[in-house]
Amino acid sequence: MTIPRITWINLNWTLREVHHQIFNFLKGVISIWYDLSKTDDARSKGIINPPFKTSSIDENEEETLLTKDAFMRLTLQDQFKAAFSSLTEDNW
Repeated sequence: MTIPRITWINLNWTLREVHHQIFNFLKGVISIWYDLSKTDDARSKGIINPPFKTSSIDENEEETLLTKDAFMRLTLQDQFKAAFSSLTEDNW
């Protein structure tokens, strides 16, 4: 069994850039997840809303869940940060 390539990797890319490219390829799945979570039978099928939150600069401002439209308007880097908020410079 072979696994198809999902993207071509440029040898000059950093590990972060590789992760962003793979995420870019897979973000269509996130779009589908948003759509499926809005269906009438989503809860009975165990489909939860995507848990992506806005990153607030102001400490007093509360983080809110991103809608599909708001998520898709973000830059690739900000989408990645919203999806993987626990990744930091220290744990790459």
